[in-house]
Amino acid sequence: MRQYAAETLYPHSKTLSSTQFLDYAKNPAEFYATWVAGLRNEGSPALHFGIAFSELYADRSFDFRSYMTEHGVSKRLIELAASSIKYFPKPNKPEHELLCEFEGWKFRATLDDFYPQASIIIENKTSALEWTQEIVDENAQLDFQQWVYWKIHGKPCKKAYLNWLDTNSARTKPLTTFKCKRTVERLKAFEEEQVRRVIRGIEAKHFG
Repeated sequence: MRQYAAETLYPHSKTLSSTQFLDYAKNPAEFYATWVAGLRNEGSPALHFGIAFSELYADRSFDFRSYMTEHGVSKRLIELAASSIKYFPKPNKPEHELLCEFEGWKFRATLDDFYPQASIIIENKTSALEWTQEIVDENAQLDFQQWVYWKIHGKPCKKAYLNWLDTNSARTKPLTTFKCKRTVERLKAFEEEQVRRVIRGIEAKHFG
């Protein structure tokens, strides 16, 4: 299984993962409870389904059935994982980490897959909640990933895609793919409105 390496992140260092960044942006108090006080819960079966499916995407020999069973995932979803993985392309650089520096901080974006020569970012999602193009266009995690890439390379990635596996029992498609590339203007706005706000808040220890 992949290792999150929490010991390399805040509060041990001035490094934020995408999850930490998004947690603070959403709720500073919950960010403190999770990442500073260490009050993490075990996670829901749906969360563990997503974790296991990401591992299966990266390594098709992964024993996802045992992991999912151990974490309470339903038999229906276990079989869904088995039947749906064939619709996903073989990985190129799964779980690839991008690390940029900005204003004395480091930001880590872990990509589900990456094609560096073609400059393509891939994000995979498993959810019973519907993903639409409108939701993709406003998603902050996708903003963060492409902002990190932009800060490293000085230009946006050429292409980015989100693959959605619908886990709803009434699903009609095995896989839906959305384009999710961001413009320089969008990334600049994200930096000013979100990144700087998170940095200021954490540095001021605003966890209320």
